[in-house]
Amino acid sequence: FHMQPEKLILVIRGPDGGLVGGQRVIHEWPEIEECYCPAKNEDDFAEQYKCLPEEKQLEKDLEKFPVISRDLVSRAKEALIDKHSCFVHYVIKGNRVHGKAYGQYQGFKKYIDEILVSLARRVRIPDVEFVFNLGDWPQANLTAQGMPVLSWCGSNDTDDIIV
Repeated sequence: FHMQPEKLILVIRGPDGGLVGGQRVIHEWPEIEECYCPAKNEDDFAEQYKCLPEEKQLEKDLEKFPVISRDLVSRAKEALIDKHSCFVHYVIKGNRVHGKAYGQYQGFKKYIDEILVSLARRVRIPDVEFVFNLGDWPQANLTAQGMPVLSWCGSNDTDDIIV
C-alpha cells in the first residue's frame, strides 16, 4: 500500500546501549520511489520540481556537439573500450532504462542507474542513447577525443558533458 507514517522518531544508541545525541523527529519524507507516475510533459515536471529554466554549464558542454548521432556514440564507446575505461552504454527506450557496463570498476554504476530510474518514474524521457564515464577523471579528450561522454567530472581541457 506504500503508506508513509506522519513522522519518524530516530534514536541513536552507542555500543553500550545508551542514547547518543538524543532523539530526532523527522516530519518531512522523501517521495516514495516505487511510484511510477511520470509527469505528462517536461513543463509539468519542471514546474513540480522547480527546475531552473536554463542550465548554463550543461548548455556550454552540449554546444560542442550540435548533433549527437548514433555513430558518434558508438565511436565514443569503442574509444573508451580501447583504453580500458570504466563506463556504461545507456539506451533509454520507451521510458525504460537499459545499460551495459564496461571496464573493471563498476561501483558508481548503481548511482547513475538509480538517478535515471528515478527520473523515468517522474518524467517521460525521450528515447536516447549515450555513454556515461564512471571514472574519477574526465575522458572526452583523453580517450575519446571529440566524443560526447557524460561524466561526473570535467576540466577546462576536456569536453566531457558534466552532470
